[in-house]
Amino acid sequence: MGYGDQKKGGRPPWCPVLMLKVLILQRFFDLSDEETEFQILDRFSFLRFLGLRPCDGAPDHATIWSFKERLGADGMLAVFELFNAKLRDLGLIASCGKIIDASFVEAPKQRNCRQENAQIKRGEVPEHIAKKPQRQCQKDLDARWTKKGGQSYHDRVHLNRAACQVSLGLYKVHRV
Repeated sequence: MGYGDQKKGGRPPWCPVLMLKVLILQRFFDLSDEETEFQILDRFSFLRFLGLRPCDGAPDHATIWSFKERLGADGMLAVFELFNAKLRDLGLIASCGKIIDASFVEAPKQRNCRQENAQIKRGEVPEHIAKKPQRQCQKDLDARWTKKGGQSYHDRVHLNRAACQVSLGLYKVHRV
C-alpha cells in the first residue's frame, strides 16, 4: 500500500495492521466511519483491541474512509475472507445478527378439518371459504397454534418495529 512521499511532511500514516483491526471492529459492530472514530475514543475495549492507549488518539473518520478506498472492494473482500479463514482454523465462528421482539395476539379459534389446515399452511384458501367472502373475513388464515409456557394458544405473531443489533459474538466450535 503506497502512502506517497513522506518527505513532503504531514502526519505519518497509521499502521496497516491497526487499520485492518479498525475495519474488523467496524464490520462486526455495524458502525459508520464517524461512529467508529467515536467508539474507538469512547470504549476502552476498542482501544485495547487496537493496542492503543487513551493518550494515543485514534484514526479519524476521513483516515478510515481513505484506508477503505485504498483497499478497494476486492481488497476488503480478500481481507475478510482471510480473517474468517483464520478464525475457522482456530475453531471459531464469527456471528452477528439482529434480535427482533415478537408478541402474540390471540385470534379466534378456527374449526378446520385436517385437509383445510394443510391447504392453509401451503398458503392456499380452502374452496368453501373462498366462495363466501363473508366467511373469509371471519377466518384468520395467518394465525397458527403456538405453545408458550406449556399452554396452547391460537395466535398471530406480530413483529414489533423495535429491533436491536446483536454485535460480534465469537463461538467456539466443538466436535462431538
